[in-house]
Amino acid sequence: NGDAVVGIGNEAFLSNETITRVVIPDSVKTIGEMAFLYCDALKDITLGNGVKTIGYGSIAYCPSLESVVVPNSVTLIGGYAFAGCERLRSMSFAEGCELLSIGTSAFAECIALPRVQLPAKTTNIGSYTFYGCRMLEYVTFEGGSALTEIGSYAFHGCTLLLELSIPNGVRFVGEEAFTGCVELL
Repeated sequence: NGDAVVGIGNEAFLSNETITRVVIPDSVKTIGEMAFLYCDALKDITLGNGVKTIGYGSIAYCPSLESVVVPNSVTLIGGYAFAGCERLRSMSFAEGCELLSIGTSAFAECIALPRVQLPAKTTNIGSYTFYGCRMLEYVTFEGGSALTEIGSYAFHGCTLLLELSIPNGVRFVGEEAFTGCVELL
């Protein structure tokens, strides 16, 4: 009927084994919980500039996914959003990204991810966010970082993490946030 798509529903493409590429239009505001969970063949997803929320487990356990660019409109990445995307090698945020919060285990077990630069407006890195990202070497923050909290076990098991400068505004670092980060000085 010509109406724009404004959301991808919960479990909309759950366990779809044929989707290889997805382009989310700018009209979409929300990617629902587990929308693309277990889409084994999904290699490429383009998020439209209108997306504000990436829901719980929405793009998790997609073993073929290699790269993601988070548009500047995103304010929340829910828990487990990209967890277990074992081939994810490039995860970047558009300039001026409005991201405020990253949920629990959002990028846990993304074992191929080598580096992350978090947007300046991000205030919270949830518990277990980068848990087990064993290839993660560098975590940086855009200038003027608003980060105030790093959750428990946030970087636990990031055995190759070489560099992470905690912004001055951080007031809370959870228990064992950096346990197993044997290369971190």
